[in-house]
Amino acid sequence: MKTLCPPLPAHGPSRPLESVREAPARPWQRLFLAPLQAVQVLSFRAGEGALLEAEQGCAWVTCDGRPEDHFLQAGQRLWCSGPARLRMSAVGQEPAHLVWAAQAVRPRGAPGVRVSVV
Repeated sequence: MKTLCPPLPAHGPSRPLESVREAPARPWQRLFLAPLQAVQVLSFRAGEGALLEAEQGCAWVTCDGRPEDHFLQAGQRLWCSGPARLRMSAVGQEPAHLVWAAQAVRPRGAPGVRVSVV
């Protein structure tokens, strides 16, 4: 069966809105998203952020208040700074495995949510 996950663009993932944290300050957490499972939620306060990485499958990720939807495939990362509420689920018939790590964020410019796929 074909996956609903869109193909990767030929030029690779979009450029980040802010620099990506290579080594999270806190340990990685695992998140298993089963097909047809209810949407999972991660919330972050102002001054916090999270780096998500897809290890397997395809995951749909969106951030409350933002019009964009993101589809992470294995090896792709998404950075989000708070305050934010992320909603995510597996896409298609295969499970998605994500790892994520929260970390403190130094305030930069105007407050708000910054989401970028890296």
